Amino acid sequence: MALQRNSRVTLKFVFASILFVSVAFASGRFILRSAWWHGGAKPIRFESVAWQSAEPIGDYRTVRSQMIVDLLERYDFRGWDSEMVIELLGDPDANLNEVGYSDWDFGYEIGLERSGPFSLDLEFLIFRLDTNGKVIDYRCVVD
Repeated sequence: MALQRNSRVTLKFVFASILFVSVAFASGRFILRSAWWHGGAKPIRFESVAWQSAEPIGDYRTVRSQMIVDLLERYDFRGWDSEMVIELLGDPDANLNEVGYSDWDFGYEIGLERSGPFSLDLEFLIFRLDTNGKVIDYRCVVD
């Protein structure tokens, strides 16, 4: 009788543990995919035309705020010439002198930084070219 009772307790414990781990995993996935986790800009797949339109999504963010993660995961711009970058992303729109990155060649305004709901600064994707017009560095920066 005692063996049967211990089996039930063990089985309940196993089921409860599986349920707990499943709920924790699902909650974690939900949070990691949420707009809250990404500073108000839920990531979406990069699309060149949508990037170029830079439509606002609210809270001083644009669709670029949603696409930047996918863009940087899909493309390594090192070695690209500036015309290739401009063909993909459109004409640069950031005045880098005004935001303190005058030693960089061109950039794109992404929108309000994605660091959280209390963001105050703008975020930019900036590019540096070598003497042959090829990208040697690029990064996201905040003014």
